[in-house]
Amino acid sequence: MGQLSFLKIAIALVLAPLLSEAPATVLVQTKPTLPTVISYALDKSKVTLPADLTGTQNVLVLYFRPDQNAAALDWVKGVVGLRAAHPGLQSYVLPVYPKENLLYRWWIDASTRSSAPSSLDRHTTVPIFIDKNSFYRTLGIASEKQPVLLLTDKAGHVEWKTQGYFDSGKLQLLAAQF
Repeated sequence: MGQLSFLKIAIALVLAPLLSEAPATVLVQTKPTLPTVISYALDKSKVTLPADLTGTQNVLVLYFRPDQNAAALDWVKGVVGLRAAHPGLQSYVLPVYPKENLLYRWWIDASTRSSAPSSLDRHTTVPIFIDKNSFYRTLGIASEKQPVLLLTDKAGHVEWKTQGYFDSGKLQLLAAQF
């Protein structure tokens, strides 16, 4: 084999990896998942989230202060049409409170139960008492200033999220997820 052939082969071996297309890097982003929370719905049934979510997809309306209750109910009313169009869709209202002692939790539960409008589904309204910092970090919640709406699958994986008060534009964005 001549020197020229050897040189061509050597150059080809050195340049081949540089000239070939590098494999595409695929970034796999995992969806946030609703942390496990054990609580009691307003009908006093024990609920373990996300295991007890009954829909194939679930709209979770989280609110953080009592003055956001009406905003949460606006979301629930807005989702009624989506639930009718998508039989596997379920909605839940999750008032969020810091993890506290048993007496505080009892008082909050009793207060929420007594002030809830009669039209509210007591089985799907589940006050949760959690370590807020960890919960917010897991779900990417930046603020308690407005309610948060999550669309999850049966396992609690967040498929879509918005924060704020109900409006038809956000409802259309939610509807586009089906």
